[in-house]
Amino acid sequence: MTSKCHLYFPPSVAILIIISSYYVYVIGFCVYVIQDLLASCLYIVFLNILFIMFLWSFLSTVATPVARVPLEYQLTLEELENYHRVDNQNKDLLLKTIKSKRNLVLHMCTAQGSIRYCTLCSQIKPDRAHHCSVCGFCVLKMDHHCGWVNNCVGFSNYKSFILMLFYCNMYCIYFTSTTLEYFISYLNAPDKRYLPVVVGFGDILIVIIFVMAAFLGLMGGVFFLFHCGLVFRNETTLEKLQESIFVQQNSSYNLGCFKNFTEVFGKDWRLWLFPVFSAEVIYIAISEKNLTP
Repeated sequence: MTSKCHLYFPPSVAILIIISSYYVYVIGFCVYVIQDLLASCLYIVFLNILFIMFLWSFLSTVATPVARVPLEYQLTLEELENYHRVDNQNKDLLLKTIKSKRNLVLHMCTAQGSIRYCTLCSQIKPDRAHHCSVCGFCVLKMDHHCGWVNNCVGFSNYKSFILMLFYCNMYCIYFTSTTLEYFISYLNAPDKRYLPVVVGFGDILIVIIFVMAAFLGLMGGVFFLFHCGLVFRNETTLEKLQESIFVQQNSSYNLGCFKNFTEVFGKDWRLWLFPVFSAEVIYIAISEKNLTP
């Protein structure tokens, strides 16, 4: 139990930062700095929308169970015994026999042209599945293991992860843009106190949160744009780092920008902005030759 405490530290820090920024904005900025009641209420309303959507996306990414490999890819005890009994040259032949018997569709292979097999999980790897050393099992369409959510990002929660980055970026942009004038005025007159002592913190706290939000928004924006590029190319982070090898040459998962997008977000546009699972189950490697008219 103690050895796993460090896994929960990054998500706890993320939650603490977002709640602290929310408190500083609502109480410190909207209540004590903004003099116009209508403007203050509007600021709070828009902040709450972004806050709720980010928190929803964050918790969905954290709590969504990781998509594991289906049972039909796992070897039985008899098959496993045979696998360990035969020599390396015949192992792939045995796996191909199992694949044919179960009608498994596999487009990817190893660099040697063999079937991808996980020795730790004792199972054939489906296309785009990878073993996560942190989780301890193979994950379908694994993108990466994210320490900030203490969960693997893959087929089951990739949409929630993208929306988490999006709403985090929007939250930071909203925070910095609405408090920018206050931040500049504080820099020009640092001795002027805007907040009464009863608030429990001084102006410097809003300035600190402003700087943190600006930095987080910049970093989150870069990360968000990176994953947008992956979505529209139908790639994962692991596939970006190491190119996939297909049984049939000139194959690709790139189905075109819109189909790539709907594979993650689904075809129902009404669900695109909500962190609920709506992905299209598409695991088809198509030949580039078939794309040409």
